[in-house]
Amino acid sequence: MAWFGKNNRGRDVTLLNPHEKNVKYRNELQLGKKITVDSAIAKAKDEESPLVVKTKKSGKPITLNDTQKAFRAGYLKAQQEQADIFCNEQGLLPARKLKKLAAKREREAREFEADQFGDYGY
Repeated sequence: MAWFGKNNRGRDVTLLNPHEKNVKYRNELQLGKKITVDSAIAKAKDEESPLVVKTKKSGKPITLNDTQKAFRAGYLKAQQEQADIFCNEQGLLPARKLKKLAAKREREAREFEADQFGDYGY
């Protein structure tokens, strides 16, 4: 859950938790544009809300430069590595590896059924 508060100057501040930050950075890399914090929080809650792109005063969207893209990609990679380390220490499989394993097993099951029953409509 994001933290909402005021900074020393009295301005409203929103601090994202790691999951919300992860979702925000992933969406920004996909779009190549900056998105608002509020739309990132809504997206992190699995709501089907549209992403709101940040704009300049002229109304043009703010695009990411190469340094910003590299920082976001590095942050996402570091989070992924930390998740792998944690899962390895706990003797677990990371979620992305579980998805690949499940897809592989499902594909093998379909191939086995096709070999066993052929095109007899079973």
